[in-house]
Amino acid sequence: MYSSYQKRVVASPKFKMLVAHPAKSSDPSKGEAGNPVPLRQVFETQVISSNTGEALLGNTKIREALLRIKVETTNFGNPNLGNAPPYYKLDEIQIVGQNPQDIDRLNTLKAGSHFGRTEGEGAGNVNDVASDLANILDDMKVNLKAEVDPNNLNHVLVYSTGVFDDLFIRVYSYTYLLLGGDPPFVLEDSDGNILYDPVNEGAYVNILRKGGLSPMDIS
Repeated sequence: MYSSYQKRVVASPKFKMLVAHPAKSSDPSKGEAGNPVPLRQVFETQVISSNTGEALLGNTKIREALLRIKVETTNFGNPNLGNAPPYYKLDEIQIVGQNPQDIDRLNTLKAGSHFGRTEGEGAGNVNDVASDLANILDDMKVNLKAEVDPNNLNHVLVYSTGVFDDLFIRVYSYTYLLLGGDPPFVLEDSDGNILYDPVNEGAYVNILRKGGLSPMDIS
């Protein structure tokens, strides 16, 4: 049985729907004069079918980045460079789109192992780490898209590919807890609000919802 992250969310082409309803309630005591006046309203909408088999009426919105991962420094542990002791835990980042169950099925991305293999321990370039992280997130096929911000090359923009725009996030910064200094990874939402900064917390788990749907449009 396939996990739901392998199933597609489908949006139909837009269509117009005619809805009839009375302008006010009826008043039988007034005879025919008390009959309600019928109104008809035209709405433009789409049928949105989710990856879990549910469907609703609405309109898809222009996709925007829900999450920004800022690679602030290369001060994260990397045993590949030979400086970290064998018990050194690696910083972890995990992001999954739409299906919360998949966050427990898939491995986290470990800095210095899955991305930034030649960076860390203060070596390397933050832009290279961001590029590497964006590429691996984009290749994971877990209902999200990631890319480097063209205006800030050390920032990774993360989008949900589904119209419901849910991102499930789990982050651990063992490096900052152990060594202090500058936190290597900081997370912000699309409005610039800080979601995760290991200065304030070592671990972060959250569901980020922005809303990829708008109501039916009155035509």
